[in-house]
Amino acid sequence: MDGMRTAALSIAAGLVLLSGCSKGPSTEDEVRAVIASVRDAADRGDLEALEAHIADNYRDHQGSGRERVMRMVGNRTRRHRNRYIYVKVRKVEIGDDGKARVVALAGLAGGPVSEDKRPVEVTANLLRFRLVMVRSETTWQVERAAWRRASPLEML
Repeated sequence: MDGMRTAALSIAAGLVLLSGCSKGPSTEDEVRAVIASVRDAADRGDLEALEAHIADNYRDHQGSGRERVMRMVGNRTRRHRNRYIYVKVRKVEIGDDGKARVVALAGLAGGPVSEDKRPVEVTANLLRFRLVMVRSETTWQVERAAWRRASPLEML
């Protein structure tokens, strides 16, 4: 209950802050917010919310399309009930074509990762992602993805 109350207060505070600004969030801020939303959905195992952020024409470096990647995510979600995902967005660039190019590091841990813990102390399966994201009618979606294993030092 306290977690839900904290989340609701955070959202309300964010809306109040945004309403006081003369302009809305930047495109980079929108992309970062979507990545945070995807991380939260993955933590909850909410496949429907995750799928909303995968473009119909998605392809990754292994040649997988949208259906295959969602099957893979579903299988991992069922196997890893206690999952905690840590994401660090390293770079967001918005190209002249309107696409967002993102470099992010993600760690899947079996327990919570406190913010004060140094990344090199975290024992997690770390990956480095390169994403191309496109804006759909309602949100940003991943169109292309490539990943590789990352070292804890890359999280610094």
